[in-house]
Amino acid sequence: MYLLGLTVLVVLVKVSLQFDLNDPKTNLESIIRTSSSLTPHAEVINYINGTVYGRKPGQTITKLFYLEGYNIGQKYPTKDGDYMSLSREFLIYRDIHTGHILNVFQNPFSDVPNEVFNIANDPVNGMFRQGGIVPFKIFPNDVVVFNLDFVLEYPNALDPDKYSRYSAGKYYNAVELFSYFANYSDLATTKQPNVVAVDTWSRHSQFLPWLEMGSTPGSLFYSSLSWKCPYFSCVRDDIMELINSTYPKYTRAPKKFEEPNETSWTQFKKVIDQRRAQGKPEIQIPLVNVTRPNQPIQPHVDMRIQQVLMNKTVILHYNGSSFTQIYSKGSLDLFNIEGYLTFDMIPKNGNYFVSVLDKRVYRNITSGKVMTSFNNPLTNTTVQIPNASVQRNLTILSDDALSMQVPGANTLGLLMTHSESITFGPSVENERWSVTNIQGIFPQIFINEKQAFFYGTISQFSSWPLWMKMNNTPGNLVTKVTFGRVCSHH
Repeated sequence: MYLLGLTVLVVLVKVSLQFDLNDPKTNLESIIRTSSSLTPHAEVINYINGTVYGRKPGQTITKLFYLEGYNIGQKYPTKDGDYMSLSREFLIYRDIHTGHILNVFQNPFSDVPNEVFNIANDPVNGMFRQGGIVPFKIFPNDVVVFNLDFVLEYPNALDPDKYSRYSAGKYYNAVELFSYFANYSDLATTKQPNVVAVDTWSRHSQFLPWLEMGSTPGSLFYSSLSWKCPYFSCVRDDIMELINSTYPKYTRAPKKFEEPNETSWTQFKKVIDQRRAQGKPEIQIPLVNVTRPNQPIQPHVDMRIQQVLMNKTVILHYNGSSFTQIYSKGSLDLFNIEGYLTFDMIPKNGNYFVSVLDKRVYRNITSGKVMTSFNNPLTNTTVQIPNASVQRNLTILSDDALSMQVPGANTLGLLMTHSESITFGPSVENERWSVTNIQGIFPQIFINEKQAFFYGTISQFSSWPLWMKMNNTPGNLVTKVTFGRVCSHH
């Protein structure tokens, strides 16, 4: 038995030594195995569960609705070594008070009801090309993460001259931040075409067109977890009923590559154009019961997660990057960051009070060297980087914290969102604001340990830091890091 175990160990080490995520082919196949499957035409369902917030200048976030649904897709290799991705996605919005699927949404910003349009995007296709390296990080405890981040900007399908009620401007502008977490050994020492994975997703975008906000200043913030769902076992009954009755094609992935891709904006435009052509009202509010329950549902954080986070000091090691989001100007990578977050969390007045010490360094995006000054490409000036050790206290509202079971991955997931808004003087142009999504993944194999290992993503959208001396430069900073707990016994 000892010799057999030793032989297995030698084989695993040999396979692992041959496995190199910096090799373009290995890297590409690994992100396919993590996000989908290498098996040609094998349909994979990625289930999505999260929350959507809205914010107007001068305000903190307002929780609007929950978001839930799935993407169903397949990958297959091309003769060039690339992978073609064919998928479609269906998601609904849930009432934060009742949990019911929304057909009508009482908009807290406009104080008028909106007709809700489900996300029914078909197709959502793309190419995964061999050659580049998808950024990755290997954590202790056999965890690897792949990061795919996008700043999207292109002409708005809803021209504001023709769709002023629904369009935020000439350009569609959004940031999508994806992190795919998997077991490193599953990738390195097995030939499994489809490995267990849990993903995080953050998004910052203009208001959805059906919210009828037009050019009103403000935006949406999404925070979500997703995971591979065996067939349709994760899909809630009310969503499945809607699929079977109204959207049956979303039970299968597309069979061929088609363009252009569908989005919430193009889908909405098709409906509005059809109603205009038929002489019907553009917005049709169905008659529904919108009364609120006496005891609305409350978000819940699993007690096991609370025991990991509370009443003891937790240290996280993180690294990531910061870049710009500027309307009609694209995006620039600014710097990388690395550091340690040390925090204590306690319950206070029904919320979560957190004392945080953030010690970080800023690194040059090309050389990786620690910077003490920064050559700002937006202002063409050199600024000094301040002492990067900051102590802060903050409160995360219980309404902005929820956990969920991740079926099939033997993990618990946590979503927390925190926002701040401080305005200096009468103008919101002088506002210091931030929205921070904290997305944690807690493997149940570690959950009962004294220092339970967990990992995840922190994404922050914010006004420019004062030390960058941006004055009134439009736009905002996007910072995304992945983290893992520092455990003294590992």
